[in-house]
Amino acid sequence: MTARPAEQSMAAPVPLPRRLLGVLLKTLLASCAALCAFALLEGLASLWIAADEAQLVVVLPEQSHSRYDELLGWAHEPGAHVADIYGPGRSITINSQGLRALEEYTSEVPAGRFRVVCLGDSFTMGFGVDDHDTFAAQLQALCPTIQAVNMGMGGYGLGQDMLWYERDGDALAADLLVFAFIDADFYRTELSEFVGYPKPAIEVRDGEMLVTNVPVPRVFGRASFGRRLHNFVEKTALSKLLAGDDEPAPETEADDDAAVTMFDRAEHILDAVVELARRRHQRPMLLYLPTKKLVYFKQRSSISRWVADYAGRRSVLYLDLQPAFSDFTPAELIEEIYLPDNHFGVRGNGIIAERLLETIASRLPDFPGCDGPR
Repeated sequence: MTARPAEQSMAAPVPLPRRLLGVLLKTLLASCAALCAFALLEGLASLWIAADEAQLVVVLPEQSHSRYDELLGWAHEPGAHVADIYGPGRSITINSQGLRALEEYTSEVPAGRFRVVCLGDSFTMGFGVDDHDTFAAQLQALCPTIQAVNMGMGGYGLGQDMLWYERDGDALAADLLVFAFIDADFYRTELSEFVGYPKPAIEVRDGEMLVTNVPVPRVFGRASFGRRLHNFVEKTALSKLLAGDDEPAPETEADDDAAVTMFDRAEHILDAVVELARRRHQRPMLLYLPTKKLVYFKQRSSISRWVADYAGRRSVLYLDLQPAFSDFTPAELIEEIYLPDNHFGVRGNGIIAERLLETIASRLPDFPGCDGPR
């Protein structure tokens, strides 16, 4: 019997390169499967977060202390009090006059007092801090001679501030009107809605200022499915990636036609407020409040420069507070000056009050000081 050759009695061995290729292919397929699973989970998580954020965008904390207003869109609910609205020990109180205050105000300035009306948006209202910690409240605490009136409301733009002051500001005599704002207030002015809520819009046609979208449609307190869907899409990671940074670069804001139109509209609004304040025998002051991003990255806004130029042309007192925060470290800005939502915290509001008092004391000859009555 003839013996078989060894190579005929067993399977031919697989060449080494082919064996490695199989291992690599299996590893690659397993890795792709893992990446796909991760991408799916990450995508679902992103959609869940986007949906949650879309709900937050249209359910504003202001709803709990506000009501529909046919001229302004929304306004404070007189007599409202919401305990711990911003967290433990951080409550909001609205007096019977529709102002954030723990007291009622007489129409005339009380004897021996110097009344300052602070007009503005949520930064003036004091979003995120207790009644005692807004910059208006801290200004009054620093100098009891001053009676500081908080005429701030969340979400307002320059136009709503102007309309509110025109309609209700005459109810209170005052020595000084402080018109405070952030950059966003300039952009909001032309909009007919804010995060889904209708509001008045300001236009300038043939040199004349017009108020449109009034009476404001009555939808405050609810948002349509379309608006919620729009907010949802805006909050997705893909939308943010495609959109990029939606905040204009401070150094280029005033270089396009839209910015020129914005400043023209702002000039009409500021002119109206300044003229009305003077007719009411109130000294007007413009107060620029810097956002955390500008201070953190040491950027200067074209809006602050424009306001400085406007104030010079109109002989209006102007206080730019960005330099007041320029020496703080990034850690201090994040942990002490600003809240996580970018509004000023207790210390940030305190610095505003201190600088405001310094300016009042040094620039207003008729200010009686903080030691006693006039």
